[in-house]
Amino acid sequence: MAFFPGAWLMAVYLKGMTDEETSYLTRAMLHSGRIFRWPESLQPLIGRALGFTGGTIDKLEAIPGFRALMSMEDVRDN
Repeated sequence: MAFFPGAWLMAVYLKGMTDEETSYLTRAMLHSGRIFRWPESLQPLIGRALGFTGGTIDKLEAIPGFRALMSMEDVRDN
């Protein structure tokens, strides 16, 4: 039985999924457990200036158009 997830992943990798299949899978995953509700304030999950190579946020901010700081409304709307 332990090989079934691997077989399913290989099949999806090779054949892909239709939009309808993706929608069904997404809904099944959504309703398979608890739904996470974001609090009004979230702590940063990535760091800045970590050592001589910089932190994750430093690298992401090098991408043109990337916005590191967003309000909760912006996060929810985008």
